Amino acid sequence: GISIYPNPSKGIFTIRLHGMDINQEVNLNIYSILGNIVWSKNVFNSDPIKVNMNDSPLLNGLFILVVMNGNTLMEKKFVITKEY
Repeated sequence: GISIYPNPSKGIFTIRLHGMDINQEVNLNIYSILGNIVWSKNVFNSDPIKVNMNDSPLLNGLFILVVMNGNTLMEKKFVITKEY
């Protein structure tokens, strides 16, 4: 499974992937609730994975993180509440 914290976040958050080998390449995709891809990155699974989306033009809202590795696909919803 996936853990994301803090949730909600202000655009900086940590991902933990449970059940995937460390140093295995994974594809992280973040989708808006409307299904549009808003962020994508290939990383090697470390524990934890730090994500900083403050340089992204994302607005506040509900998003879906999709993690793919070979035949494995995991999803987790999370919330961004940036302060202006």
